[in-house]
Amino acid sequence: MSVILKKDGQVLHVALSGELNVASAGSLYEELFAQIDDDSTLVLDATQVERVDTSIAQLVCFASKRVREFHLQAASRAWSDAWAQLGLDRAQPTVR
Repeated sequence: MSVILKKDGQVLHVALSGELNVASAGSLYEELFAQIDDDSTLVLDATQVERVDTSIAQLVCFASKRVREFHLQAASRAWSDAWAQLGLDRAQPTVR
């Protein structure tokens, strides 16, 4: 897993790549939640994600409730398929 965070005022841009699983959930949680608050806008780029498990889906859902706005900038096929298989495709942030 690779995470690139870029903060511009209250907007946090997050680019995820690789395999996102329970082994990487803890470090992603720490990096992400150190940067967001109730006034943040989170913009997620998941174009380079190769695999997603339920721990990451839970983390993303939790993050979406902790910020003012949450947008999915772009997503890989693996990301979209995982959300659909988990029945969370309606909960997924809108692609901008």
